[in-house]
Amino acid sequence: MNDILIDANVIFGLYKEEMLEIPIKDINLTESPKVLFKKIDQQKDIIFLDDFDEQRGQIINEWKRPFQRDGKEWFAAWYEKFFQLNRIKQVTVDVSCSHHLTQKLFDNGFPQAGGDKWYVRTAKCIVLNKNGLPDAFLVTIISEDIDFFEPSQKNVATGADRIRILQAANGVIPSMFAAAKIRITCISNY
Repeated sequence: MNDILIDANVIFGLYKEEMLEIPIKDINLTESPKVLFKKIDQQKDIIFLDDFDEQRGQIINEWKRPFQRDGKEWFAAWYEKFFQLNRIKQVTVDVSCSHHLTQKLFDNGFPQAGGDKWYVRTAKCIVLNKNGLPDAFLVTIISEDIDFFEPSQKNVATGADRIRILQAANGVIPSMFAAAKIRITCISNY
């Protein structure tokens, strides 16, 4: 059982694969989200949010954003399934706990705008809640967003080049995460 955070692009990729029947190569993901969620289910991983409440929860709103026009019912059913299985939990996020890490990330090109920083903040709080545990990584963020791997390549690396960067996960940003006991990975490496 692992503690994980899942980027919205992974969930939206699952919707595209399951409901729209778009091939993975056309979604531009490293692997099928169906395979990922099968692993998550088998391992009984716990998916974390910063808050269940849609008024306060940044991650749930990140998740819902791609479904503004289509797929609302699919998303609601997906979320309800994991929630009812007690596989989605929340952690109280104190933004000050992650300030040092987020500032280092911002200084190295990680976007300050948008919701990605909330995955970082939430992950850092999970790590702090497990203080003293010897695990190499205490939480994993699963994303297909190049900002988590090599933000300088956003809008530059495409197709196979982008996928190679995600799978290699060896830039300065993944190193900063690793130092904070946060694993950043793409679907195919989970």
